[in-house]
Amino acid sequence: MNEKLLKYQKPIRIIIVIAAITGFILNSLGSRTPFRQYAYFTIQSNIMVATVYLILLIKKADSKFLQVIKTQATVAIILTGLVYNLMLRPYLDGIDYEPDTLSDLLVHTITPILVIIEYICFQKTNRTPWYFPLYNLIFPLVYWLFTLVYVVLGGNFNGEDYTSNYPYFFLNFAEFGIGYFLLVLAFILFISYLLFFVNAIFYKKRVSERRT
Repeated sequence: MNEKLLKYQKPIRIIIVIAAITGFILNSLGSRTPFRQYAYFTIQSNIMVATVYLILLIKKADSKFLQVIKTQATVAIILTGLVYNLMLRPYLDGIDYEPDTLSDLLVHTITPILVIIEYICFQKTNRTPWYFPLYNLIFPLVYWLFTLVYVVLGGNFNGEDYTSNYPYFFLNFAEFGIGYFLLVLAFILFISYLLFFVNAIFYKKRVSERRT
């Protein structure tokens, strides 16, 4: 970690917490079905980010377990930003959702960017096993199971002019097949191993600096 940047760590974490909390609250208040908003991966990933960074602000030391959870939150919010802007945003015309609002920008763009910046600048570097990035599949897979249980218990993701039991089209295996879902999982692994290699590079640099 760059010691010169360390003084900015707490302020940017505070900003992340404020952005994430403000984003999911505004997103809920602006919806005709506010409670259902919490069933979306977008809101859950923002809540996870807000919770993790709030804990990091309170705790004086970061445990290994908390670092694992932080990495999962980082990957989840990056996935939220990329999937929305690359896969979902082009198909939002004509449905009851208003893109480019403040709440939309916060949960899908601003918070993900802030988390990426915080990770690059302040993530603790350490030696981790090659399978460490596989843990980042846990939250998305749990979310997928959550959506199945949510619908079985009577929940839905219906809009004004459409009905759906799926929050995102790539979870609708019956209509779109499993390919898109596997693509998303592969993308999660790509992001995870990219962060893994970035961490490894910074770790080697830190070890090298200690030896000189």
